[in-house]
Amino acid sequence: MIPLLFASVLFGLAACGPQQRMIGYREARHYYFCGDTAFTGPLRITSEDELNASFAPAAVMTRDGEPTKIDFAKAFAVARILPRTDRPTTVEPVALQRTRGGTLLLTYRVSRREPSSWIMHPFVMLFVNRRYVNLPFEAVEVTD
Repeated sequence: MIPLLFASVLFGLAACGPQQRMIGYREARHYYFCGDTAFTGPLRITSEDELNASFAPAAVMTRDGEPTKIDFAKAFAVARILPRTDRPTTVEPVALQRTRGGTLLLTYRVSRREPSSWIMHPFVMLFVNRRYVNLPFEAVEVTD
């Protein structure tokens, strides 16, 4: 009886285990979105040509001001593009996970400030190990 109860408890704990597995990434820095200005949503980038079609480097004159480099033989990029806005906006990645259903899920947080006199196209872009390139990709905003 006790071995059966012990096995039931172990099975129950395994079934209630984590629904998602964290995936490592590097956040892309010093790029700006120059693709289709009407496009919003999740985007998967698997080659240098695709990257250059939607993003351009935006080097700044500071320490570590060069755009983040990516080796497309080892990695690919996922991005979440938000609509153009006159409000300075920051998109911060919260987590990148592989769901139990096999989807690559990016959760992100958005901070918006008061309107300004200029327009921006906010986004977040992450570089991910290429082993996950064939997984469906979704991005979801989290709120506090």
